[in-house]
Amino acid sequence: MNIQSVVIELDWQQVSLAIEKDREDLSAFGSITRACKEVLKLESIYKVCFIGRQANLVTHGLARASNL
Repeated sequence: MNIQSVVIELDWQQVSLAIEKDREDLSAFGSITRACKEVLKLESIYKVCFIGRQANLVTHGLARASNL
């Protein structure tokens, strides 16, 4: 794939900050965020940003509908 840039919008601020920051976290959560960072490094340009759940209502509606 030839992807120019990737924007990832998250509604969990702790995850968003953990992926953006360069501090070591030895917990299981830190292991997951390190893995995410490694995948993101494969893309030349990426941005991780926090958006509130209210701004993400469409996605949450679709997720709920898929579980029915």
